[in-house]
Amino acid sequence: MTISKFIIKRRTTNDSWDVRSLVLPPKWTTDTTYEAGELSFELLMIDNTFIPQMGDAVYFGWNGNNVFMGYIFSAEYSKDNKTISCVAYDKLRYLKNQDSIVWPVSTLSQRFERVTKAAGITHKVVNNSTYKLKTEVADQKTYFEMLQTGIENVLSATGTRYYIRDNYGTVELLKAQQTQTDLILGDASLLTDFNYTQSIDQSANTVKVIREDKHSKKRKVVTYDEKLKRRKPKRKRRLGLLQQ
Repeated sequence: MTISKFIIKRRTTNDSWDVRSLVLPPKWTTDTTYEAGELSFELLMIDNTFIPQMGDAVYFGWNGNNVFMGYIFSAEYSKDNKTISCVAYDKLRYLKNQDSIVWPVSTLSQRFERVTKAAGITHKVVNNSTYKLKTEVADQKTYFEMLQTGIENVLSATGTRYYIRDNYGTVELLKAQQTQTDLILGDASLLTDFNYTQSIDQSANTVKVIREDKHSKKRKVVTYDEKLKRRKPKRKRRLGLLQQ
């Protein structure tokens, strides 16, 4: 398995460079927690024949499959002028733009369409959502935050989880079930190493319930442990033997 495509293209011209022979092993990072996909890589400097610029488009393929399409957002040059470290983000990066929108009653699909058009990015609704979200005022929120609120409300109301992804230059809205796989990681398979950690930091030994009297406005605090102590034990029935 090898890098089958690594092209850097100017956004303002048709100039492009195949840099497979210059790129060191790249690192591609992506998740579903409302963050843009990231591709970090280093380029070898050979006679200054090619120097990437901010905003250059990056096309990355692995083993014949298209993996990443995005734009260079940062570059760091080594003092010996031997390498350039670059970071590129996919089009989800533009959903970090802030806006103020008064949302009418609308579906998640409609809100997705509106924010992606506002961000000027190619998009596609893979799985339509028909649940009607309530009116909402989103003041100085990122498009990510607006979509996150809608996705969480749809999940709470319908039990269906949606997420967004960048599919090689097209931002998509789809159900989580849409991308399920039969791939299993385990013994004698693709899993090579793992770490297992347990913690009790988030655990609780006592549950506290606070109840306010409507008339006196006084609050009564009851813990689950105290409730158990006050609970009366059940009486045991005695069985007698009948003698004839």
